[in-house]
Amino acid sequence: ERQHAQGYLTARYGERWESATCWSCPTGTAQMAMCWFRLFELTGQTRFRDAAVDANRHVKSHQRRDAAAHAGVRGGVSGSWPIWEAYEPYRMLNWAAKFFADSLRLEKRLTGSHGHARPVH
Repeated sequence: ERQHAQGYLTARYGERWESATCWSCPTGTAQMAMCWFRLFELTGQTRFRDAAVDANRHVKSHQRRDAAAHAGVRGGVSGSWPIWEAYEPYRMLNWAAKFFADSLRLEKRLTGSHGHARPVH
């Protein structure tokens, strides 16, 4: 219910789950996608699958794939989006890329021929 239409959760929430920031944390978004894929796998509830796919789409939209001039950041995932926000500002994080790769692997494993994930029981 807190996921934005663009696929992300804001980086911080208050005690009543009200958004405490206006920026996202791609690292956390990839981790949440993995949780939602697992919940879909366990329950078959498509709302979890849809949330996970949307989350992965958000991270994909901010992954550095055009960094030919800076090959060391190609494929990188930042701690925050925008990159200057509070979680690991101006950094591409190896653990963010790892969480994202794991989430993409889950998405691929749970995706049927029509591009929709299916539960595995």
